[in-house]
Amino acid sequence: IFSLLDRLFFRPQPGIVHPADIHRIYEFQPPKLGAPPPTASHPNDVQAVFAYPQYRELRAALPVNTPFGGYYTGTGAYGPGDQAPKLAESYVLGDYFALLGARPAAGRFFTPEEMRIETPLALVVISTRLWKSQFGGSPDAIGQTVEIDGHRHQIIGVVAAPFHGPDNDAVDIWVPLNTLQGFKPSASPWYEGTHSFNIRTLFVASTVQQVQAAAHAAEMVFRHGSILPDSLAQARIGSVVEPVMPGFDRSNVNIATRLAGVSLIILLIACANVGNLLLARGMRRRKEISVRLALGVSHRRLIRLLMIEGLLVSLCGAGIALIAALWGANALRHLLLPGSQWADGPIDHRIIAFTLVLSVVTGLGAALIPAIQSSNPDLVSTLKAGAREGSFQRSRFRSGLLIAQAALSVVLLTGAGLCVRSLHSVETEDIGYDGDRLIFADVGWNQELSDHSQDLAIHFPEFLARVRAIPGVERVAVTGIPPMRGMY
Repeated sequence: IFSLLDRLFFRPQPGIVHPADIHRIYEFQPPKLGAPPPTASHPNDVQAVFAYPQYRELRAALPVNTPFGGYYTGTGAYGPGDQAPKLAESYVLGDYFALLGARPAAGRFFTPEEMRIETPLALVVISTRLWKSQFGGSPDAIGQTVEIDGHRHQIIGVVAAPFHGPDNDAVDIWVPLNTLQGFKPSASPWYEGTHSFNIRTLFVASTVQQVQAAAHAAEMVFRHGSILPDSLAQARIGSVVEPVMPGFDRSNVNIATRLAGVSLIILLIACANVGNLLLARGMRRRKEISVRLALGVSHRRLIRLLMIEGLLVSLCGAGIALIAALWGANALRHLLLPGSQWADGPIDHRIIAFTLVLSVVTGLGAALIPAIQSSNPDLVSTLKAGAREGSFQRSRFRSGLLIAQAALSVVLLTGAGLCVRSLHSVETEDIGYDGDRLIFADVGWNQELSDHSQDLAIHFPEFLARVRAIPGVERVAVTGIPPMRGMY
C-alpha cells in the first residue's frame, strides 16, 4: 500500500528532469460562498484541460522564453485490422519533450516545424517498452512505418526508459497534435473549435515570481479570452498554477486514501495482537526474569533484552512482508490501477527504508509495555518452589489490548460490510433503461469524406438498415452520447 501511495502522491513520474519546476495551469469557477479557495488538490470546480485556442492564447500570454507545451491523451489501434491491440497514445505540442527532460534512446523527437498545428505529418515516437517488444530494440526500427488508427506513421524516435509522461497512465505512442488534422477534415480548421480537444498544459517555472506571473497571465486569458461565449467567460474567471501532481485523479485519490485507512486499522490490530502475545510470553517467563534479577541483572539491561527480542520478531515479520510484497505487489497494482504505468518494481530503497522504520517503531512499541511490566515482578512469590510457571494476575493492559483489537475489528468489518452493500446497490441501481441486451458501437468517419452533415443524411439510413438486418437485432438507435456514459 505504501508503494501505491508513494507513487501517487510523494514521487514524480520517472524520467522527468527537475519535476519540482514543472507546473500546470488550472482553471476554476468562482467558489461558493463560504467555500475554501480552490486548489488543484480539490478538483470539484477545477479543470486542467483546454481547447486549442485557449492553449494558443496561454502560450502568447507567457514570456517567449518560458518552456511551454501541452498534450492530449487517448487510445489508438496499433496495427492493421479490427483485432489490433489498443495502446495509450499522447498527442503532443510545443516544448513537451524538452521541458520534461525526456531523452531519445534512438532517433530523435519532433522539430518545431513538425509540431506546427497547421502542418499535419504522420510521424510517431514510441516508448522503449514498445520498441523492445515489437522491434527487439533494433536501431533499424527508426524509419519504419507502423499503422496507428488505420493510418501509416513513420517512426522517427524512441523515448528512453523509464519516461512515459507526467501522468500515471501508460503511454507507448507519441504523435504531434497536428496529425489529427489530416484525419478529421471539415469546412473550417478543426483546432479552432472551443471544444476541439482537452489539452493539458505544462510549463517550467523555477521561481515564485515566475509562477505568480504565469497565474496572472492565465487569469487574464480566462477573463478576457476571445474564444469563449459570454456565459462561459463570466463563469470561468480564475486560475491556479501548481506543480504537476501524479496523483491528481479523483479515482486514484479515493482508492489510495481508503486503502491507507484500511491498512492503518489492520496494522493497529496486528500491533495490539503482537503486543498481547509478547506480554503473555513475558508473564510466563516471570520465573526466568526473577532469577535474572536475583542474580544481579539490572532492570535497564533486562528491559533492553526484552525489547531486542520484540524487535527481532518485528524485523522477521518485515522480512516476510517484503517477500510477500515482491510477489504480490505487481498483482495489486494491476488490480487496483490497471491503466497506470509502473516503470519500476514494487521494492526499492524507499520501500525497504519505510518497512525498516515501520518495523522498528512497531516492534519497540509492541514490546515496550510488556518489557516494563515483566521487569518488575514480585521476586519472593515468583521464586517460591510451588509457584506455577503460568499463573499470573489479570492485566488491565492486556484487557485493554483485547478491547482495542475487538473494537478495531468491528470498525473494519463494518466498513467491509458497507462496501459490499454499496457495490450491491450500484449493481442493482435503476438507470432508467434495460441495458442487459444493449450494445453500444462507435461509428468512425472515413478521411475521404469531407462534409459530416452531408454524410449523416446520406449514409446513416443505409447504415441503420444494414444493422437492423443482422440476425438477433431487434431495435437500432443513434445517439451522440450514450446514456450513463462519459461526463454528461
